Amino acid sequence: MLSPWPEPVMQSEPARSPTDARIKMDIDGESDRPPDDRMELTEGRTRPTEIHAASRWPRLGLDELWRYRAIGRVLVLRNLKVRYQQTLLGVAWVVLQPLAFVLVLSVVFTLLRGPRFGIPAPVFFLSALVFFLPTAKILTEGTTSVLRNSALVNQIYVPRALLPLSSAVGTLVDMAILLGLFVLILPVFGYWPDPKYMLTPALAVIAFTAGTGLAYGLSAANTRYRDVQLLVPFMTQIWFWLSPVFYPAQIIPEEFQPLYYLVNPMALVVTASRWIFVDAPPPPAYAWVFAVVVSSLTL
Repeated sequence: MLSPWPEPVMQSEPARSPTDARIKMDIDGESDRPPDDRMELTEGRTRPTEIHAASRWPRLGLDELWRYRAIGRVLVLRNLKVRYQQTLLGVAWVVLQPLAFVLVLSVVFTLLRGPRFGIPAPVFFLSALVFFLPTAKILTEGTTSVLRNSALVNQIYVPRALLPLSSAVGTLVDMAILLGLFVLILPVFGYWPDPKYMLTPALAVIAFTAGTGLAYGLSAANTRYRDVQLLVPFMTQIWFWLSPVFYPAQIIPEEFQPLYYLVNPMALVVTASRWIFVDAPPPPAYAWVFAVVVSSLTL
């Protein structure tokens, strides 16, 4: 079953990269096989691929994603290799970018003396950025993932939903690196490991689901309307300022907090992260329900 992603509109067929060529050969099995006789690779066996029109209400197609998981692994590894290829600092950029951001925010908001519940500025901001920055990257890279892989999808059948998903899974590595660095920094400021750390995977899942769900819809729209990829950076900036990254969510008037948590799952992620790692006030219980439901509905 086809997912709702339309075929990318191409002015002319671009040259395929060596990586795309290798993926095609791995899946087809034989490079000279006629296009109409292409086969689907599943656990070392092949079977004909039946392609049907999408339904009026398209679904994600988890069964199809599972059958093509081998391609997903190849795409994730490719994204990780290409992301830092020919860079001087390599994976260190994952750490340097948020640290530079934290330094700027710490200086500015220390001078402004904003409310932080007595939490040191570096860990106050980093507790939010360790989840928000990877989620924003999932959104921006996932939106363009179908067009970036247009040479691949025009040569072989690949579930379109696999492309934003593989990009998002690769970004989880960045999130894991940031979280590891953050946990190592916390004792310097007097914060020690706590049993609440066990809730960290739940926050990662909510952030991952919210970012990936939005990327699915925007990647489909981006194949028809190129304005979308110009709009996403602006949307990400708005999302940043509407999330409690540089201010605590508790400053939102109490009567508006349910709406605030309902429309923005990252408000729960950021607030809960500060509660878990630096003993800030916890988010309300309903915020967890809202975040899980809304982030799941985006898929």
